[in-house]
Amino acid sequence: TPVRCGVYVMPDNINHGSVEQLLHACAQTSYNDLHQKAGAYLAGIDRTQLTPKEQTRLAKGSNPQKAHLGVIGSVLRPGSAIANTIRDDRWIDPATLALPLIAPLRTFLRDLLNEPTI
Repeated sequence: TPVRCGVYVMPDNINHGSVEQLLHACAQTSYNDLHQKAGAYLAGIDRTQLTPKEQTRLAKGSNPQKAHLGVIGSVLRPGSAIANTIRDDRWIDPATLALPLIAPLRTFLRDLLNEPTI
């Protein structure tokens, strides 16, 4: 049997996670009210209106977090992909770069790329 191994990079180079965890931390800092209201909106959805397949898809893996981020992205950039708002809006700014969850990732990437510390 081949040996399987993994490398933790997201969210903090220590624990298992996803990029969505990082984006949630950024959204809570940069768009706190929108982040809270997007969560309330999603919590209030009558999921019985969804087909079993749609319910399963929404509940799978990090899809609930992706839906939450998608609601925020739809407000900031209606009709655009989430990547557009992450690139162009305040998801990543001086305040979010200093977050405890983001700083270790920045250090890991800087070390990986052999970039100087600024």
